[in-house]
Amino acid sequence: MKNTKILGTVLAATCLLGVASCSGEASSAKSLGYYSANKTISYQNFQPTYNYFFFTINSQGVELFDDNTYCFDAIQIVYSNVTFGPDIPSDKFTANEKGHSIVKYYGSYTIKEEDADFKDVTLSAPTRVTTVSQGSMMIDTANWTEEMSTTVTPEGGEAVTSEAYLATQKEKFGEGVDLTIVLSTYSFAHVNALDATVSIG
Repeated sequence: MKNTKILGTVLAATCLLGVASCSGEASSAKSLGYYSANKTISYQNFQPTYNYFFFTINSQGVELFDDNTYCFDAIQIVYSNVTFGPDIPSDKFTANEKGHSIVKYYGSYTIKEEDADFKDVTLSAPTRVTTVSQGSMMIDTANWTEEMSTTVTPEGGEAVTSEAYLATQKEKFGEGVDLTIVLSTYSFAHVNALDATVSIG
C-alpha cells in the first residue's frame, strides 16, 4: 500500500507537468501518442563500509506532437533499507523512500524513418527543462527565479542562471537522441543518459 501511494504521487506530479507541448505553453498541437521505455532497476549494497542498501527505479516516457515537438519525462525513485523476497512475509518487507525526482525535457524532433511498425525519431536538445525533486521547489528554465538559482547553486559557487542550468541539461543530448519507437507496443529502449537523478544527502 505504501509503495502504491508513493507511485501515485509521482504519477500525479508527472501529469500536472505534462499538459503542454515543447514550449511548455498552452498549445493547439495535437498529441500523436505517448510512448514508454522499459524501466531499469538497480540495487547497491555498500556493506561492509557503510550499512546502506539502495534500490533505484528509473522510468521514462515521451509524448510526440504534430507540430514536431516533444515532451520527454524521466522519473527516478530511490529506496533504502530494502528487504524483501520469498522468505519475507508481505507485511514484513522494508523500504524507506530516499526521494524521487521528475525531469521533463521540452524540444523538437525530426522523423528519420517510419512505417506501419516503427518510427525512428531524433530528439533535439531541449529548449526548456523542468525538474521536481521531493522536498524542493520546481526548477523551470522558462520561468526562472532567484529562488531557483539559489536552490541549484552549490554553496560558495557562482550563481547559476537559467541558461547555465539548461546548458548542462542539453549536454545529455549531444547531437540529438535517437529513439526507435515500436508502434504496436508504444515503447522504446531506455536512454540511460536521460535518467533523472535523486540527490541523497
